[in-house]
Amino acid sequence: MVNRLLSLIGHAWGMTHSHRFQRSGTGVYLAARLAERASSDLTRDIDLLRVAIRLAMARWPFDVRAASVLPAGLHMIWRLPEGDSDVTARWRMMTATLARHLPAAPLRAAELWQGPVRQHLIQGAEDFRACEAHCLMAPVRAGLVTRAQDWPHSSLGRRPHPAGFRRPRPGAGARVGDTRPAPQEDVLAV
Repeated sequence: MVNRLLSLIGHAWGMTHSHRFQRSGTGVYLAARLAERASSDLTRDIDLLRVAIRLAMARWPFDVRAASVLPAGLHMIWRLPEGDSDVTARWRMMTATLARHLPAAPLRAAELWQGPVRQHLIQGAEDFRACEAHCLMAPVRAGLVTRAQDWPHSSLGRRPHPAGFRRPRPGAGARVGDTRPAPQEDVLAV
């Protein structure tokens, strides 16, 4: 019953369970939590997460437009190439790599996460900005920092960002409001 209620809440927020989107070349907002909520696996083993993402990118190309990695949670925005709408294959490869290599991870990738990954198909520039702000503010909502730019495992300081956010280091590059896409390796340095 609880899972059904959570599923309905997720749908009300425009989030869906893991599935293949029918539109290619789209942006997708992803949010997932580790099954072990007290875990710090994702931030402790951030380099393994980066490798897992890069392996998935090598097999099924996509761009990471924004990311916030929490100790036991992950928020990302992916842009899929034209002609390809398979978010699930990318997610499965990434999570399988994590499950195989995290020191105390379960044997199956599905057991690593609390329920399925939540996905939201981004519908236009305004929706992208809202999803990006939601993604980058995740550490603040989780109570980990008071300012989003202070979180070290976020793409906020490594790429152009929404108006109202400040870069954590002076002279880091683009001005507020700059909407040019960042190089993919910069975003993956979360």
